[in-house]
Amino acid sequence: MRSIWMALFCIMVVVSLTKAAEKTYMHHEPTGLTPKIFAPGIISLDDRWEHSITFTPDCNECYFTVSKPDWSASWIMMTAYRNGQWTKPEKASFSNDRSLSPSISLDGKKLFFSSNRDTDFKQAIWQCTRTEDNGWSEPVEMPNQISSTSAEWSVHLSDLGNMFICSWRPDGKGQCDGWRIPFAEGKFGQAENLAIMNTGGNDCGVVPGPKEKYVIFQSDRPGGYGEIDLYISKALPDGKWSKPRNLGHGINGPKNDAGPWITHDGKYLFFTSSRAGTPDIYWVRTEAFLPDPNDSP
Repeated sequence: MRSIWMALFCIMVVVSLTKAAEKTYMHHEPTGLTPKIFAPGIISLDDRWEHSITFTPDCNECYFTVSKPDWSASWIMMTAYRNGQWTKPEKASFSNDRSLSPSISLDGKKLFFSSNRDTDFKQAIWQCTRTEDNGWSEPVEMPNQISSTSAEWSVHLSDLGNMFICSWRPDGKGQCDGWRIPFAEGKFGQAENLAIMNTGGNDCGVVPGPKEKYVIFQSDRPGGYGEIDLYISKALPDGKWSKPRNLGHGINGPKNDAGPWITHDGKYLFFTSSRAGTPDIYWVRTEAFLPDPNDSP
């Protein structure tokens, strides 16, 4: 009998630790297979536009973008877990009033974002480096393979070291296109247009999943459930990408769904949706769209 109780106790401990481990995103109860608003009243407010959220790998810092409805200004906000509680969100030290789309490397040492701070109103890509006092260095514009003479909107570094951006640079298929910039031998190569994912419209916010097995991105292409929808494209064995698939009405609403971000552990998809009014940040487990039911067994 004692061994049975001991086994039950061990199971309860494992379950408890698993739930505790999952309560890392501002200590909110984990979401399920249906999208729900993230951190209402703290991150997602009724009277403002929020989008493009990201966390540090240890989940102790959160960064997100707030924009004016006419896009005349946008800035990156941050909140951190300090002394057993989350700080009140405030403008990040590196942000001006034309900054957006933060993302953080897997080792937590580099932060990337888009801003026109010193480039004659051209949206460029900048990098900050973690400092000894646990803050961030002054932003430095990234090399021209990433931050070109054209406007760049978002940037995400994969766990393989390659960069995914959306850009208005030449040789694209439409307006804003998704691009992949390979990293090898200590430097970035030339940008590769993600041709099968791009249309004559806007295909933005390309975010790689773990090991680049898939990417999620937003698009205003015809045939969606709203004006802007989220799509997935998967890596194929021959190095190419699959034809994009709409994530479906369970995730995409009747208006705009955009600004995706996949957590470092691959468990959650965060995105912005205006399904309930002003754009708020939602989250959902990646099992809601993975695996693809059309995949071969």
